[in-house]
Amino acid sequence: MPFRPSCLAILVTAAFCHDAFAGGSPPPFYRVFRGVRLASVPGDVFTRVLGEKFIPAAPQTHAKNGLVGYVPALPPKGAPAGTPDEIAIVVYESEEVYNLARNTPEGKAYADLHWQFFDKERTKSGAARPFGRELAADSPADILGCGLDWQAGHTMVYIGQRRPSISRERFLLEITDHVARARDAFKPQGLDGYIVSATEDQEIAFQHWKSKEQMERALASEDGKAVAADAARIFENVMWAEAAPFAGAIDYGQAVNVRFERRPRPGPAPSR
Repeated sequence: MPFRPSCLAILVTAAFCHDAFAGGSPPPFYRVFRGVRLASVPGDVFTRVLGEKFIPAAPQTHAKNGLVGYVPALPPKGAPAGTPDEIAIVVYESEEVYNLARNTPEGKAYADLHWQFFDKERTKSGAARPFGRELAADSPADILGCGLDWQAGHTMVYIGQRRPSISRERFLLEITDHVARARDAFKPQGLDGYIVSATEDQEIAFQHWKSKEQMERALASEDGKAVAADAARIFENVMWAEAAPFAGAIDYGQAVNVRFERRPRPGPAPSR
């Protein structure tokens, strides 16, 4: 019988959450980006311009407007058909802050910059909503709902392709079950951020761990081996990459964690 995340499991998971920012901030707001390169932009030009212009422009434009984290990645060359040319999570203080930022003149200019490199008709961007009982195609989910700092700790980026033995009709159900198992196995062992976006053929996931050491211990544990075996049953591995600090360049098969100075966040209102 397929596993289904229970309400109790979700409540227990929420109890493990911590706030990595001072001031009791709520969980951040995530946009998951799946970009498809314009056919008129050669691959080598695409990677060069992303590193030199596009990726640095995000914090230069929006750090002052509430951007708090940014993790872009380029899938490897030879990835299956339908794999985006770039994926990313863009993290803001809140959804309200994001909406204000995107409507500033600089926010509109940065949005327009996308279409110099990406196919507007085929590129997808969506808000990650709290994880419920079932993942839906093109509907990103925040699996843990924790307040955390993506610029600290250890971040991994994963892309898994549906195995032919798993039908499209079952794939999203299988991902739902797998994500719930991974959450319950790894949250007590140091996983504190988990953003998932799925289609009928692929899963894209961004995992944030408190440290690389905790991640390695978790993956080596019996629970970790069981989760890995379940993943191997469902997915063909396309990408599993550490998000290294961004140093002005990105290449195929790499993920980067863009670190930048954020604006001060207000503390809680004084009690009376």
